[in-house]
Amino acid sequence: MKIGLTYRNQRLFVSSPYSATLVGRFQAIPGREFHRDTKEWSFPVVRDVVLMVADAVGVLPMFLPSEVKAIIGPSGEEAANKICLPDLSGADGYFIDVPYGASLPTPYRHQRWTMAYLLANNRWLVADEMGLGKTYVLVRRLTSVADLAAPVLIVCPRSVRQTWIDQLKRYSGFREVADYVHVKRNYKTVLHCINIAHYEQLLMEDFTEVEWKTIVFDEIHRLKNFTAQTSRIARKLSEKATYVYGLSGTPAPNGVEDWFGVLSVIDPNMLPVKTKKDFEARYTIKERIKDTDLCKIAGYRNMQELHYYIGRVTSRFTKADCLDLPPKTIVPRIVNLPDKQAQAYRDMKRDSVAMIKSLKASGQLTAKNILTASLRLLQICGGFVQDDDGIEHEFDDNPKLEALLDIVSEAGDKQVIVWTAFLPEAKKAAQMLWKETGREVRLFTGDQTDRERVKAVNDFKTGTATYFVGTAAAGGTGIDGLQVADTEVYYSRTFSLTDWLQSQDRAHRLGQTRPLTIYTLMAQATIDLKIDEALLRKHDLLEMMLGEAPEQMF
Repeated sequence: MKIGLTYRNQRLFVSSPYSATLVGRFQAIPGREFHRDTKEWSFPVVRDVVLMVADAVGVLPMFLPSEVKAIIGPSGEEAANKICLPDLSGADGYFIDVPYGASLPTPYRHQRWTMAYLLANNRWLVADEMGLGKTYVLVRRLTSVADLAAPVLIVCPRSVRQTWIDQLKRYSGFREVADYVHVKRNYKTVLHCINIAHYEQLLMEDFTEVEWKTIVFDEIHRLKNFTAQTSRIARKLSEKATYVYGLSGTPAPNGVEDWFGVLSVIDPNMLPVKTKKDFEARYTIKERIKDTDLCKIAGYRNMQELHYYIGRVTSRFTKADCLDLPPKTIVPRIVNLPDKQAQAYRDMKRDSVAMIKSLKASGQLTAKNILTASLRLLQICGGFVQDDDGIEHEFDDNPKLEALLDIVSEAGDKQVIVWTAFLPEAKKAAQMLWKETGREVRLFTGDQTDRERVKAVNDFKTGTATYFVGTAAAGGTGIDGLQVADTEVYYSRTFSLTDWLQSQDRAHRLGQTRPLTIYTLMAQATIDLKIDEALLRKHDLLEMMLGEAPEQMF
């Protein structure tokens, strides 16, 4: 196949005989344009983009047009210390040195592609699977140029704030990293810092005092609820920003309806609908639950259209695409509840069903009522029951604790991660492991300070602790270093797909060299099994929306 490469009008033009394979490769490259009059493709002359083009057509970079080579610059070790960015005014592009000591770590191939998407688009959602280095790519983007679209704001979960600070300080030589709340009264400092805030602070402080030019929303699925006050504030900030980037391996964990909140933050003006009601009318099929005011989603429509909008601002790489990670195996461990615990479960289930029927008959049934009943049943499966005063009582015999002890005994001296749905379960599991094995245990929960959580991760990472026990909601996102373990145990799980996928991939990520075994503890004939089924359905739906264009679903 004869390939022609020319440099014209500050772009790289490619001409070739028609090839469906080559067209598919070109369509995946950011910034591409097809010129029908000349039958050519053209691309912006940005280093990462040009290297993708060369790779697509099978041409070594040394054979590119001399004008292009002059712009994208050196190769080899010399290039490792340089990053080429497009000029903000639309000029050719330019090089800047990465000023922090040693070179940045050489990015993986998928990270170079993600970097190119960020360079070619002002608004973008990085939806790579967990463990593929999304934070590193964003850090590399933000710290490349001293005056790139400042001031900068990063909004992240509180539990990963320290991770962002550590990586930014490691790779940034231009600006300091600061807590916005601490420096907000000094406008000059805000302008020259990379400012970090957690989501709860959006409700506590007035961030509109500053006209942010670049905003990063880490774990952007936190904004999936379009009508929530946090999401309203995020959209308001996004509307005025020049660059808006979102990160999440599970951007729509509960279904298609979550996409409205997320996409509206990335680009408030992209979708053809502006209200939650209109979005649901356009993309979902709802049925009313008999004798209630509640509706359930019975199917979806216009999925090709929604998939198109998602694809305009989203890139996703999976571990299967780009990493040679060892396999991950999920092993269910079914336990039987003892008589007393089983009777408590049956009594709670009977009372919950009666309450739901009563509320349904009176037209007062809400989703919150159903969720509360489900969580009470789940607590009993974990070995705890709550009385009318809200005081938790523990069952004497707990088969899940016994199963957990069996698993860690089988693991021998190996490190093990344990995830729970509730705080009392985490504390009880940690206490049991320390008492029965005599080995060091570290807790990671939502009621700890940032310093305590950082220490827990570091102690496990360095081998000081053998067991890491955490609630999936607190430890499931953002933390790195747990891949020293090849065994994870889920003492309990909720219906949250985000908690399930994000937490399991704390160990199945870059740096993992051994096959990962994930044990799920489930009580026979209980809500545990219903949760397992629901998580599988949600996961399939998420992958469908992020993959190939879907057919209509009914």
